[in-house]
Amino acid sequence: PLTPRSVRIVIEYCEDASQSMPTVSELAHVAGVSVRSLQETFRNYVGLTPTGYLRDYRLRQVNKELTTPGSPFHSVSECAMHWGFTHLGRFSQHYAYRFGELPSVTLRMRDS
Repeated sequence: PLTPRSVRIVIEYCEDASQSMPTVSELAHVAGVSVRSLQETFRNYVGLTPTGYLRDYRLRQVNKELTTPGSPFHSVSECAMHWGFTHLGRFSQHYAYRFGELPSVTLRMRDS
């Protein structure tokens, strides 16, 4: 089925504003729908909440930076902060859950 307009708008917004962490209320406002409607529609079509999608998108971007030779980031914390993660311990937990290894391991593999 076609992706609802509100989901497309929020995905585009999240990818454009990925270094910040907008609230669900802000995302609902951008999409022109209620918070409840946005969360329900997102879960049905994406399988995640809007903030879960944003976190996953940012985690994928960090992973891309940490695995790409020539990336401008030389430390995990520098890269994580660039992508809007301010609590590094929580970031590491989310990263390890998503990719099966700590971000420091990913970076070491790139640099070896």
